[in-house]
Amino acid sequence: MADHPASKSMSGVSRDVLPFRGSRRLVGGSPSRPLGAMALRSPRSAPERIARGLPALHAFALLARRPLDRLAANEGASASELGPDAIHDMRVAARHLRALLAAFEDCLDKEAVAFLRGELSWLQHRLAPARDWDVFITKSLAPFLSDDPGFAWLLAAARGKRERAYAAAQAALNHRRYARLILRFRFWLDSLDFADPGRQKVDSVMAGYLRAHFRKLLQGLRQGGLSDLEMHRLRLRMKKVSDIGELAKPLYRGARRRRFMRRLSKLQASLGQRQDAVVARQLALVLGKLAPEAAQRTIAAIVGAETTRIAEQASRFDATCARLFRLKRFWRKSA
Repeated sequence: MADHPASKSMSGVSRDVLPFRGSRRLVGGSPSRPLGAMALRSPRSAPERIARGLPALHAFALLARRPLDRLAANEGASASELGPDAIHDMRVAARHLRALLAAFEDCLDKEAVAFLRGELSWLQHRLAPARDWDVFITKSLAPFLSDDPGFAWLLAAARGKRERAYAAAQAALNHRRYARLILRFRFWLDSLDFADPGRQKVDSVMAGYLRAHFRKLLQGLRQGGLSDLEMHRLRLRMKKVSDIGELAKPLYRGARRRRFMRRLSKLQASLGQRQDAVVARQLALVLGKLAPEAAQRTIAAIVGAETTRIAEQASRFDATCARLFRLKRFWRKSA
């Protein structure tokens, strides 16, 4: 499909001359105020609220504003400012932006979409280890708290891994690449031509995305004997449906959507806890390769506990999954 004229190419702004944090070449910028922290301005010809029948391009710009601001708020974050809540908030914001780019890609410039999705993926990979080690320490190690020297070694080793993971996340947020991501996203949104937004409407775009991904989700749920990797991919598919379903709230305010999202949330939580157990088991095995003999018994206990948790979540998943199949799709015209 040809690129819509309303979506100017990312190449319209030179990648080599874009201002970065501290530059005064952009109105409102100053060395003491990171450019990424500036609020995204609303296009003059774009409406301020999402509603059915709204051109998809308008809706995309409005929906992308909040998660982009949430990302920009953490630019240049100090070590004291960067904690589990900030990491979680940024990961959710990046995920929402990627979901929006995927859902609206047919009315957006393909070069811009590919670039931004790739950069957001880079950011997500830089933030993930900090969250993984946080969960390992608070959920997997905590039940085995003791004065045993082996546990003391494990706790110190896990804290060291977490500290390095947070340092890597902070380095990413202070990196030129992160500032460039925020600025290019903002420049591109400001370059969209709202005078000719095209024929696609937000409700048809979102309904089409939800329909396609929910169908693939159900196909995956019907399969049995999925591996850990396949279950993780199924969870990612579920997040795509959940993210767009949440962003589509202004379009579907009835009880049907609330029931659907509530059931999907329970299923997603079950898969999330299962994935946390899978990752925790992997991290325990990583530490096990370095641990002294005194810590091996605790590591074995952690691996056993996480394996049991995976099995427990599998049984809960099956029960919740059965109810999901019976839910009515809220994005259908009758909803």
